[in-house]
Amino acid sequence: MNSERKDPMPRRTTKDCILAYLAARPNEVAFVRSEFAQCAKSRSAVDRALRALIDEEVLVRGGWGIYVRAKRVEFLGREYVGTVTGFDYWYPEVLAKLGVTWEADSARKAYNEGHTTQVPAWTAVNVGRQRITRRIAFGKRVLQYERTTGARRRKVRPTSASRRQRATSTPS
Repeated sequence: MNSERKDPMPRRTTKDCILAYLAARPNEVAFVRSEFAQCAKSRSAVDRALRALIDEEVLVRGGWGIYVRAKRVEFLGREYVGTVTGFDYWYPEVLAKLGVTWEADSARKAYNEGHTTQVPAWTAVNVGRQRITRRIAFGKRVLQYERTTGARRRKVRPTSASRRQRATSTPS
C-alpha cells in the first residue's frame, strides 16, 4: 500500500488566507489587524504572516495595528515602498473601520469657509468627545486629533462688584 497520501485539498496558510482577504476587497486600501483574526487560531500566526507580507512589500504599516496596501515608488531618482494612495485618502477608511465619527478640524474649516488663506500644514480631525489615542501615521504624516465639541455655554455667576451695584441701584 502507498504510505504517501496526497491530500486533495492542500492546507491553506495564514498568509494565503490574508492574501485571499486582500484580493476579495480590491477597493479597500487600509486594513485593521482585527480583520485578519479569522485567518489563524493564534494572534502570533497572524502577526508572522503580516510581517512576511510587509517584507514582501505587499503591505506597509500605517500605525498601531493598521496595514495599508503598498507599492514601489520612485521619487527623485530613489526607490522606496509607499502606499497605493496618499495618506489623506486612507486615514478616513481607518477611522470608519474603528467606528470613529469625525469632521474637519478648526483650521481646515476656517480655510474651507474662506476665513483665512493659511493652508493647514498638518493633518488633523475633530473627533469631539470620543476617546481615541491610536497613532495613525505613515512616514512623516501623522494624524492629529482635535477634541472640541463646539461652543459650550457656561453659567456665568455674577461677581461681588456687580451684585453690589445691583443692590444699590433702585428701579424707578
